[in-house]
Amino acid sequence: MTRLPLAFTAPYLYFTLFALVIFLFILRYAIVRFVSMMRLLQRKWNPPAPYDPHLLTYLRNAFLFWLVWLIPAGALLFLAFFLTRYQYLGLHTEPVGVAQLKKGSVRFVGNNLQDGDYPIKGSQAAAAGVVIKFPPWMRYIGLSSYHQLIGFHGNQDNELRYLKPPPEALEPYVDGFFLFLYKHQKVSVIRTEYLESPYFGAGEKHRILITPNGYIVE
Repeated sequence: MTRLPLAFTAPYLYFTLFALVIFLFILRYAIVRFVSMMRLLQRKWNPPAPYDPHLLTYLRNAFLFWLVWLIPAGALLFLAFFLTRYQYLGLHTEPVGVAQLKKGSVRFVGNNLQDGDYPIKGSQAAAAGVVIKFPPWMRYIGLSSYHQLIGFHGNQDNELRYLKPPPEALEPYVDGFFLFLYKHQKVSVIRTEYLESPYFGAGEKHRILITPNGYIVE
């Protein structure tokens, strides 16, 4: 499923509709003011048709006012589509996928379009992921926490074996939006975290689950 239709499905739908209503509301008033301004400009450009210069100034300023607000409204709508790259994380446990370690590689079948094989070093593997957490009050507009699996590492890998990896270590695995929030989380109300699951061994398949507090391996 592509990102556009996915944004209009649960649980992303609520915030998408919220952002879409705001964008269309502002767009409507911007278009109305623009059309009125152009009609008055036509009178100005085609004398001797009468026109009110004060009204023209008002309409121009009103159009610019709504145009300025259209930019953050568009960014809000873009965010609604962008967040579908992440798995919605509610207040309860959510399934992430099924992983199996074989011959130095983890075969993963995910619930959010993340199937693939991940090479690791070692006899055990752990899932690695990142979480974006919006403030609790933003749940009223449909924003919650969002998780993204970024891969697996082995018990002999060293690159991401930190409770809080430096931004340089995460940069190859995350998008620019997450990286920006991660670098500036001291001054942002949006929290970002790096998570690791417990290690699991080779052979049998393991279910990977995500909770608000971290990973679970079954």
